[in-house]
Amino acid sequence: MPFYARNQIVLAKIESTYGTDPTPVEGSDAILTKNLQRTIYDGNRVQRDLNFPYMGNDNSINTAPFVTVTFDVELAGSSAAGTAPQFGVLLRACGLDETVVASTSVTYAPISTAFESATLYYNYDGEMQKVIGARGTATLNM
Repeated sequence: MPFYARNQIVLAKIESTYGTDPTPVEGSDAILTKNLQRTIYDGNRVQRDLNFPYMGNDNSINTAPFVTVTFDVELAGSSAAGTAPQFGVLLRACGLDETVVASTSVTYAPISTAFESATLYYNYDGEMQKVIGARGTATLNM
């Protein structure tokens, strides 16, 4: 059965404790994305190379499983000064500190310690995946 690539949604929410799912919801945590690409079960694989007295396949073990999710977001501000943009959660999970000045501005600056993490839920045409403890990288293309 084919997947319909247009039926996708990404939800993102900052975790108060690393690896603890804060349960993002559609109404407030949806991120407008495009070009969603995913690798569901990635990681380093180790072959066991066992000797068997019969013919057959040897098992491999995934020693460091991880998920890779990439997508683009539009560089768009929020509807009011002093309100973080919807994709601000993603910037925080990519090692940027968010400073909010009420009714004035929201700024982001790189940090070297105390990195935040996020939980991502993405639904790919009915197949929902949870990525807990997500941290990433961001690039700006203009």
